[in-house]
Amino acid sequence: MKDVIELLGHYEKFKIEHPRQGLEIFADWLKHRFTPEQDLLTDEQTINEAGLEVMFSYLLGGLAGYFEVWVKRTFADLPLRSLADFGILKSVAHLQKPSKKEVAQANITEPSTCIEIIKRLTRDGVFQELIDEQDRRIRRVSLTNYGHEINKLVDERMTNLGRLFTVNINEMEMRSLIPTLKRLVHFHQQLYQNRDQ
Repeated sequence: MKDVIELLGHYEKFKIEHPRQGLEIFADWLKHRFTPEQDLLTDEQTINEAGLEVMFSYLLGGLAGYFEVWVKRTFADLPLRSLADFGILKSVAHLQKPSKKEVAQANITEPSTCIEIIKRLTRDGVFQELIDEQDRRIRRVSLTNYGHEINKLVDERMTNLGRLFTVNINEMEMRSLIPTLKRLVHFHQQLYQNRDQ
């Protein structure tokens, strides 16, 4: 009962500071209030002194680097070489006979890089090119039978990679991170789509 009374006291303080916010923000506020300062520091003193934004970018960049290493190891015996290859494979599978331009638009890669990956995966037997029935100038891409096998195998391996990547955080931590990561992804999707404006 003492904990409940203490919690109500914290909620009262929170509502004074943030009168329009609800329980979701209160949960974050409470979590950060009780997070030890040491947990917010990195091993690099200069990064710590630079502020939270730099620290966040530093840590996210480190994770991205590790993820790329694990992806390459995951795909070592497959025709896929990178996350870009994975994204293009999944786009072709999902969009079902997209044009090369549609594949490039659906991925965060330079169009020329996307086209080169499609060519390589076509040479490797993962994709096949089809001529568009309405406009013979347009080349469409689809999975071959081998491509469907690779797609299933990649799904299994990426599931295992996801488990490896999150092995030392619990479900509550993941549930706490996912909304924040989704907001960041959404923001950067919008920014990326409007990058030339």
